[in-house]
Order: sequence, then C-alpha cells, then structure tokens
Amino acid sequence: MLGCTEEPNLKDPTKKKFIIFGLPSSGKTSIIYFFKLGYLITTVRTLFINEESFSVKIKTDKNTLGERNYEVTFFEVGTDCSYSLIKEYADISNDMIYIVDSTHRSALSEAREEFIRIIYDFRFVYRKCKFLIFMNKQDSNGCLPSDEIINYFALPKELHFRCKFFSCSTLSGQGLKEGLEWLVSTNVFFDTNDDAVERSERTFYNY
Repeated sequence: MLGCTEEPNLKDPTKKKFIIFGLPSSGKTSIIYFFKLGYLITTVRTLFINEESFSVKIKTDKNTLGERNYEVTFFEVGTDCSYSLIKEYADISNDMIYIVDSTHRSALSEAREEFIRIIYDFRFVYRKCKFLIFMNKQDSNGCLPSDEIINYFALPKELHFRCKFFSCSTLSGQGLKEGLEWLVSTNVFFDTNDDAVERSERTFYNY
C-alpha cells in the first residue's frame, strides 16, 4: 500500500528528491498525492512549483520482502512554469518523472516533443539523470495502449538505458510503486567500481 508512514524506525530514512513534469492535466499532482496518501483525491491545477515532502516505504531489493524508509520531496513543475524555470531546477535531482496522459491522443506529439527537448538539454543529458515515464490513466476507457505510446515516443537508442516506461493509474495505484522502485533502486550508469551491481540491476529490470 502506498502512502506515507509514521511507524517508528531506528534507521534514519534515505532522502530522495524528484522533479515531476508533464503537460497540463496529465495527472502530476494526483500521482504525488497518491504516493503521499495512498488514494486518489480531487486536485487543482498547479500553476508554478508545487513542493511536497513526506515519507514512504519502498522496496529496493528484489530478493527480499523488506522495504526501506525514504523521505521524499517532489518538485512538481506547474502549467505556468517556463522551460527556463524547469532548467533552473535541474540541479535539484538526477531522478526525473515525466507524466503522459494516455487518454489525450491529440497531445501525444506535444508530449513527446516536450520530453525530448528536456532530456537533451545539456543540464540533463551530461549528468546521470534517469527518467521514469508514467503512462497515466491506463484504466480509462479509450486510452491509448501502452505499447502504442512507447512506439510513438520512439526514443533514440542512446536514451533507452536511462528511461523506463510504466503504465499507471491514480484510481487503483497500478504501476506507481513499481515505477518509483525502479527510479530509486536502479543504477543504470556504468561504474568501473560497481560493474557487477550494474549488470545485476539491468537484468532485474530487463535492460
């Protein structure tokens, strides 16, 4: 079950920051509050930057049932934020979340264009940034199939290792926790001192 936890823990929580962005009404705010509360609530459109901090439990090892406490902060980029403002927040985190509205077929081209523009910005492409792409509203009637969205995005091969698509729903919570687990636990960048761990994680997540 997603949602913040207030259970005592002798270990200090791991701190993580995420930048979450996407086209208007794609479901950014709803996803944040599902992580925070564990259920869907009615939200209003975010105009500028929405910052939310809370604690969640996330599984970080496929071989164990245990979960680690994380103190997470989401920085949601709102509707009226300029592209330059997104770049100003680039140094906050290497963990990026992009939301695609699976029901908005006519906006798919714009969604892809926006994503490509950001990921190829020098502030992101030359750093160890990972991009979790949530295909939201996959439980809605008439939504685009996830395979169709992935094929339409047609990400260049050099981006495949740092990007991962997950179908999700803010009604049921489908895919949300799995996506966040990938983002916080997977090291997709080669490190000469940690090649064995890197290969293991790529195998786990089908890279």
